[in-house]
Amino acid sequence: MTIDPATISALERDILLLEQPGPRTESALRNLVAQAEWLRCSGWKESQQYPRDHPGLLRTTAPPSAPLTHDALLHVSRSHGITAAYRPLRDREALQSYPRRALDAGDANSLLHAAGIEGEVFGDRLSSFARAQVGMILAGATDGITPEELVDLAAAAPEEVRGRPVREISALSVRHADRSPGLRLRLVRAPVEAG
Repeated sequence: MTIDPATISALERDILLLEQPGPRTESALRNLVAQAEWLRCSGWKESQQYPRDHPGLLRTTAPPSAPLTHDALLHVSRSHGITAAYRPLRDREALQSYPRRALDAGDANSLLHAAGIEGEVFGDRLSSFARAQVGMILAGATDGITPEELVDLAAAAPEEVRGRPVREISALSVRHADRSPGLRLRLVRAPVEAG
């Protein structure tokens, strides 16, 4: 597990900005310190133990500078427990079931979390980018979606990975037919055109 030094620097800067006396500031400062310590964990095993030893961490929100994976870990830990939150980081099949459930439920936030884990933990840029775009459609935030960018990513991906976005976008079309039909069609075509 490697955290970008800029992320740690951003958290440290936020901590310095909050060093103003007062009860709300002290609470925010404690939360940022806990987040920074958690991000500094040397591996997923240590990272998983940290919220067990510091349960207050689960009541915090990941700062914008934190990796999306950590936001996902907080979200899933609160709703399904710490063990369930870390399972997709170690087991790619467990990760694949996460977006399927998110699509079934129309849960854009969980789909974006899966996108973050795919990219940050497994280095799968195609799945990460496609899931993020499907999540954006579910969230109704379609302005930043660029399906054409999937073509180059799909061309470089192995066949088994290339099929995944097509299946997930197709599932979106079936379960949420009212959501941006023209955009969904462009998303499905992009990985197919690359193949």
